[in-house]
Amino acid sequence: MEVLLRLKLVNQLKSLGHYLGGIILNQVFLFTVNYDRSFVIISMWIIAVQGILVLFLYFEYIFFSLKKEIKINGSEIVVYRSKKIVSRFVLDDVEKIILYKSRNIDRSGIQLLSHESFYYCKLIRKRGGDLLINNLMSSNLHKIIDALEGAKIIRKPRLFCSMIINVI
Repeated sequence: MEVLLRLKLVNQLKSLGHYLGGIILNQVFLFTVNYDRSFVIISMWIIAVQGILVLFLYFEYIFFSLKKEIKINGSEIVVYRSKKIVSRFVLDDVEKIILYKSRNIDRSGIQLLSHESFYYCKLIRKRGGDLLINNLMSSNLHKIIDALEGAKIIRKPRLFCSMIINVI
């Protein structure tokens, strides 16, 4: 199995689509209540808070993925930054893989909040030098991780999947 993971516009639009879809549903709801002032104020606050969370995660994931490509080829993982090889290691060198994902979307759940569409995984190597991969690089990241053999996969549910926590 050969997989190339990199920042793709399609994956970005999928992640932002939940937020935009929520705005549309909100407008439909407001139309049904004839744009009552109290509902408008409450819904604008909800949209603003969700927007701040979504944009924070979006720009954070872009920052960690910019000019980065990860090629998984059989039993080898190669990490490129600006078309230059940064690191290369075999899957046997991976001790465990931790998948940070919202409990609501993990294992066929129902997504309730728009920031839950962002998730990532952390490959922990035996010799150090962890690797972070987020869903803006591949919308099927959880399936790619499940297909990797040899490493122990741990699922850690989180409400807010910020990658900064793992970098600090």
